[in-house]
Amino acid sequence: MIRGGISILIATYNGSERILNTLKAIADLSIDGLPFVELIIVDNASTDRTAVKAQEYWESLDSVFPIRILNEKNPGKIHALQTGLKAIESEYVLICDDDNQLFPDYLKTGLYFMEQNQSIGIIGGQGILEPSLKKPDWFDAFAYSYACAPQAPHTGNVSPHRNVVYGAGMMIRKEAYDTAIELGFQFIMSNRKGESLSGGGEDGELCWAIKMLGYEIWYVENMKFYHLIPGMRLTDDFLRKLKKGMTKNGPYANAYIRVWKNEIPEKLSNFWFKEAVYSFKYLVLLTFKKNGLADFQRAKNVLIVLLIENKRYDQKIKGIREYYAKCKQKNIQL
Repeated sequence: MIRGGISILIATYNGSERILNTLKAIADLSIDGLPFVELIIVDNASTDRTAVKAQEYWESLDSVFPIRILNEKNPGKIHALQTGLKAIESEYVLICDDDNQLFPDYLKTGLYFMEQNQSIGIIGGQGILEPSLKKPDWFDAFAYSYACAPQAPHTGNVSPHRNVVYGAGMMIRKEAYDTAIELGFQFIMSNRKGESLSGGGEDGELCWAIKMLGYEIWYVENMKFYHLIPGMRLTDDFLRKLKKGMTKNGPYANAYIRVWKNEIPEKLSNFWFKEAVYSFKYLVLLTFKKNGLADFQRAKNVLIVLLIENKRYDQKIKGIREYYAKCKQKNIQL
């Protein structure tokens, strides 16, 4: 492992146009005094020559640190991230989306906090809507879902305000991730593929995998980046699709919390069915609630997921619980 080294990891699908601004910002990062920095781009089954264009543009920038291009033909961001993480030997990994523009001091700030506190497993930064973009009236209320909001009141452990941070701009202690994999951690949420809005829970699962090991999840307010959100994603129609896509993983996001708090029964036989019955009863109650349309839609989507997943839901819950048990046995001293 390269002590103090940082690998910037970008997983991209057909990002040949939007990634150029991202690369320019990465090339402008302040890296003086840093032991090692590299850029890794994982091309996730792109059809627009993303890898070739990115390589050519990076070389034109005369950056002082190397680039590696990896290919992951299996569609899905989780697969692309796993390919990149497996290839990294740096002590730290920074996940940068292909539409993020990191502020120049992003790496140095993140490294400072990681080095000062060995109990930190993951740090999240603050995304900011790129100033030239016109935001809708509703945007501020949903800014977190767009990775464009503070993640805690101030710098520090995000608990008890939340348990996870968003994946854009996330810095990971690689040793923590490697330990999670060694103990059998597996992603269980649906995988976001291409431009699909379904799934996308890999950032939260990464946080839980490392949190269950005993590490802390932090937010650092001075780690900032611009988020270059395409105009078509700032529409009412896109917001509806985004919210619907996010609910697909809702039951599993809640499952991590319930396993953590030991709120799930020991016997899991037909647990999914009991959860579905409870969801249905809750759904009926919501039909009589005024101004409860949003809650009704959310509850309906949860019920649909449970009915589709059925026994797979029980198996995945069992997997989370078994992994957490191994984490406690590992008893990492931080």
